[in-house]
Amino acid sequence: MGFTYYQRSHQRNYLEEIEEKVWKSYLRNILKKGKLNVRKYILDANIIFQFFSGSPNVKKYLLNNDEKFINAVNLSEFAYHYARKFGFKASGVKLNYLLTFINLVEIDKTLAEIASKIRLKYNLSLGDSFLVATAEMIGGTVVTSDHEFAERTAKDYDVEFIPIE
Repeated sequence: MGFTYYQRSHQRNYLEEIEEKVWKSYLRNILKKGKLNVRKYILDANIIFQFFSGSPNVKKYLLNNDEKFINAVNLSEFAYHYARKFGFKASGVKLNYLLTFINLVEIDKTLAEIASKIRLKYNLSLGDSFLVATAEMIGGTVVTSDHEFAERTAKDYDVEFIPIE
């Protein structure tokens, strides 16, 4: 007796999920063993604000050879708050500059599902849920200046807290 279409589809999704987890684990192990010297930082919107405020602690994360990522939700948070204070045009200029050295992570179904699970588990805001989901998907370190967020997630994720200067 063969599998139904639903069973084959479910099995395929399950195998893809396992393969993805194994691949992420492999990459994390390579990074831990020092075979790759490049770190991956996933940036919170508040870190971008500090960068434009001239924070030397934040500049060391953003102006180095490590890979930097921000997802579309967190970039939108920054753009909104910056535009409220300095105007839409100024916000657009900053966004264009940021995207010259920060990788933009688009929101897709996988990232949305991971974010929803994280939001349920930690009771985080939508933006913070996508921040952690991006770190989980990419296998990077979250960089934030939100102390409460850092405390809630640091036991399960690699989180670096930078106090607001």
